[in-house]
Amino acid sequence: GIDISGQPTGEPSFRGILGAHYLHDTGSGALFADVSYSYTTHQRINDAVRFTDAAIAPFVDFSQLGRLRSARNIMNAKIGYRFGEDHRFSIAAYAENLLNKKYLRTLNTISADVFQTPYVRRDRPAFYGVELGFKF
Repeated sequence: GIDISGQPTGEPSFRGILGAHYLHDTGSGALFADVSYSYTTHQRINDAVRFTDAAIAPFVDFSQLGRLRSARNIMNAKIGYRFGEDHRFSIAAYAENLLNKKYLRTLNTISADVFQTPYVRRDRPAFYGVELGFKF
């Protein structure tokens, strides 16, 4: 096997999240907003990853995977209104990956040995929705 003692395990060197929350009481309810931004540095690789990449190189065009293991910037947001007794009910609109950044998450080699078909998983694209809430 490959000795990766003292080498990175694929984790980034830094991950950080910055968030903000706003709440405004309207008398009959409350308007709220949340926003978060997360930053993750590029994925650190070790000799085992380099070995695997070299082994599948005949089946993968790495020039097409430039963003594989790259740094990530993701923004999420939610705006809504709480109402009713004790603000028991709520309705909100939200967005995850608001800027629709498309990142390649992992290069999976589970099928590479037998079928010569490694594949890439992408991060989730932008996702928008409406949320109805009830506290009990």
